[in-house]
Amino acid sequence: MPRQTKEIVLSLALALVSLGNIVLFGGTVATIFGIVGVVFFGGGAALLFFRPQGIHTTGASKPRIAREQNRKVTPSPIVRSLNDSDRVAAVAHSAAFQRFGVLAEGVEETDWFLQACADAISPGRPLTPDDVLSVFDELSYYEPNLDRSEVAPNLSRIELEFEGDLDDVMRSLDLLIELIQPDVKVTTELVADRLQLEVGRASATVEMGSILSDGSVNGYYVAAYVALAELYRRNKTGFRLAIMASDFSGYVVRIPEGSVDELNAELGLGSSDYNQLVWLDLPENDLDDMSSVTFEE
Repeated sequence: MPRQTKEIVLSLALALVSLGNIVLFGGTVATIFGIVGVVFFGGGAALLFFRPQGIHTTGASKPRIAREQNRKVTPSPIVRSLNDSDRVAAVAHSAAFQRFGVLAEGVEETDWFLQACADAISPGRPLTPDDVLSVFDELSYYEPNLDRSEVAPNLSRIELEFEGDLDDVMRSLDLLIELIQPDVKVTTELVADRLQLEVGRASATVEMGSILSDGSVNGYYVAAYVALAELYRRNKTGFRLAIMASDFSGYVVRIPEGSVDELNAELGLGSSDYNQLVWLDLPENDLDDMSSVTFEE
C-alpha cells in the first residue's frame, strides 16, 4: 500500500476513535450526571433526571402524591349556614322538644345539628318545628357513628300517604312500637289482611284492607297507627303519642299525658297551623276512618 494511502487510512481511524471516545464520554457523563431540571409543585421543588427508563424524582415527592389523592375525593357540597333568626328558632324549637323528652339535652349546641337545620330549609323560608325534627332523618349522613336513640329517644317518623305494600305499613308500625315498648309489652299478629294488636292489657283488631293490583294498600293503614296509640293510652302509663304532620309523613313523639297544648304553645303553633301537634290516639284527628278497628273490652 502506498505511503500516502496508509496516512489517509490512519487519519480516518484516529478520527473514528476520537469520535467514539467523545460519544462514549458524553454518554457516560449523561448517564452519570443526567440532565437536571427543576419542577415546582405548588411551592415545593423536585429534581428530575431524564434517563432512558423514564422520569425519576428526588426530594419532595409526598406533595405530589397528596395532590394525586385529592383528585379522587368528591368535592364537598356548598356549606349553608343559618341566619340569626333561624338560628334562634333552631335553638328554641330544640329546647322545647328537650323539655318534653323528645330530644336529648344539648343537641342544639352541636355543629352537625345547626348544619342540618340550615340544609333542611330553602333560602328565604323560615325554619319550622317539623324542619327541626326532620334533621334526625339524616343523622347517619351528618354523624354516622351517632345512634338516633341517643339524640332523639322519643321520636319516630311514619308514612301517612304512599303507594307501598303491607310490609311498608308494618315497618312504620314497628317504629311506633319501639317508642312505647319501654312502658308496655306489644305483640302483633298479621293473618291475611287482619292485624291483631296487643298492647299491655288492651287489644284490638284492624282490618288492613286488601292489596290492590298497583301495590297500594286499600285504606285503613293509618287506622292501625291510631289503634296502636289508643291501646297505649288505655294502659295509663302517663305518656301518649302525638303526631306532627309534614308533607306525606308524620313525626310521632312520645310525651307526657296532657302536655300537647303546652308543647304547641312553646313551639309557637296554633290551631290553624298545618304542623300543629295532635294526639295520635283520637279518632277525630282526621287521620283516618276508624271503622276498620274493633277494640276488645
